[in-house]
Amino acid sequence: MNAFPKLLNILIIEDNKGDQLLVKDYLDDEVPDSFYKIAETFEQASTLLQDENEGFNLILLDLTLPDKEGIDLIKSILSLGENIPIIILTGYVDIDFSIKSLVLGVSDYLLKDTLTSASLYKSIAYTFERRLIDKQLIASNKRYQELFQFNPQPIFIISVKNLNILDVNEAAVVKYDCSREEFLHLNMKDIQDDFNEELVDYFLTNKNFRLEESYHHKCKDNQLSVVDLRGNLIDFKGNKAILLLAIDITERYQYITKIEKQNKKLSDIAWQQSHMVRAPLTRLMGLVDLFEMEQKIKSVELPDELNFLLSNMLSSAHEIDKVIKEIVRNTHDEGEEEE
Repeated sequence: MNAFPKLLNILIIEDNKGDQLLVKDYLDDEVPDSFYKIAETFEQASTLLQDENEGFNLILLDLTLPDKEGIDLIKSILSLGENIPIIILTGYVDIDFSIKSLVLGVSDYLLKDTLTSASLYKSIAYTFERRLIDKQLIASNKRYQELFQFNPQPIFIISVKNLNILDVNEAAVVKYDCSREEFLHLNMKDIQDDFNEELVDYFLTNKNFRLEESYHHKCKDNQLSVVDLRGNLIDFKGNKAILLLAIDITERYQYITKIEKQNKKLSDIAWQQSHMVRAPLTRLMGLVDLFEMEQKIKSVELPDELNFLLSNMLSSAHEIDKVIKEIVRNTHDEGEEEE
């Protein structure tokens, strides 16, 4: 993408006639389609910059004017010019001053004695290229902030060095019922008791990670939440940090815990049915069999009514045994389906 404007409208702030002509000649050589106006005093420059119809997109500034100069002049032009890039053209060699000017927001600092049409054009081209890159970085940072702040799940940015919380998004503030200021005074161990060096080592080894275990989170004395952790390593303001996404699975965890308790109850019931109920039933069946066997051995004929009772008792016992086995089997199958 070409960052150079199609129409270059320049304000030349210069009180020296010779330097004015020199700069105009250089501009005519390199950017002949450009427009420019000249201000010989700060007052004239101020009037032009406050005129919305002028539409300047570049300022060439001399540092010494009859009514203002130096740092005071730079700050005033920066204030009036808002986002208009400024290139300083000066006859004074002062490295410290040039650095201070750039820190204030000036785009470039050129010496008149070494100025050429090529160097002026290069400075202008680089100025607009840097501004384009700056805009892209600002837009990228804005998108990141939107993704960070508007994510519905809590996000933490944690220092790898000491596990201090460096930033949180709005979802974390709402979910954990802690203000951002409160979070910034906390360590991740205050949120998660078992957040230790082993986890940090895992994060450092795996740039993109998803922990298989679930963890318990809280802020201050608030109710615990169960979370899954995901994230990756990032550079945060020049320092290595962990961007941690805490996905709330409290409801799912409570549901699974409830199912596990139900399964435990079903297993206990199955064990009781299988052992505690069937044991006396088995003994009863054994007694009936023993009674019949002894009857056969001694060749004793029992009354028909007693034989009928014994036969029905044994049959009923077998039926009850079959029902118990079916209950145990169904209980076991139900437990497996719930899991």
